Amino acid sequence: MEQILNKLSEIELTAQRIMEDCDRQKQQLSEEAEQKCKNYDEQLETRTAEQIRRIRQQLEEEKDSRLAQLRADTDATFSSLDAHYEQQHSQLSRELFEKKKAYFREAADFLNKKYGKEIFTVEMQDSYYNMKKCIEPCMYVVERAKKAMAAAGMNPVEVPIRGGTDGARLSYEGLPCPNLCTGGENYHGRFEFIPTEDMEKCVRMLVEILTA
Repeated sequence: MEQILNKLSEIELTAQRIMEDCDRQKQQLSEEAEQKCKNYDEQLETRTAEQIRRIRQQLEEEKDSRLAQLRADTDATFSSLDAHYEQQHSQLSRELFEKKKAYFREAADFLNKKYGKEIFTVEMQDSYYNMKKCIEPCMYVVERAKKAMAAAGMNPVEVPIRGGTDGARLSYEGLPCPNLCTGGENYHGRFEFIPTEDMEKCVRMLVEILTA
């Protein structure tokens, strides 16, 4: 009987040890699984961050490439438009000018038809055009004026002009006449004026043109 009790005690002790060993293994496995999950999460976060970085870099490169292409295409378009304008602007301007003159004639015809008699007549005659066409083949006159301005202590600034000038008419008569400054301010208004000092500089400029 005593042997049986001893045997049972050994079995119970062995079973207890087995249970404790199982608990230790379970704890170890749980810690290992937790560590593996933590390592996996860290690796996944690292890989995700790297992939996001590469995607952002790729998107930035694609954006820069598309913007560069867009700028290049836009520049090419503007260059083409500028070239077309330079080639065709004189013709287009003349066509528009002729259309405006035709509009006056059409208005007179309309009013005559409306009132049933010839009460409106239109007579038009071109007196001058923009001087650019005449000045461009003779740019030496502009360069001479710029040198004279500099000699007179002035800062030459070239700007396009519109409107009628004596120089426009004379240019089409064979005498190229670019417009020169007078030193005045607020032209064609009640506050138009010209300083004496500016007039003196303009006189020095004219003398320089004539004597250079």
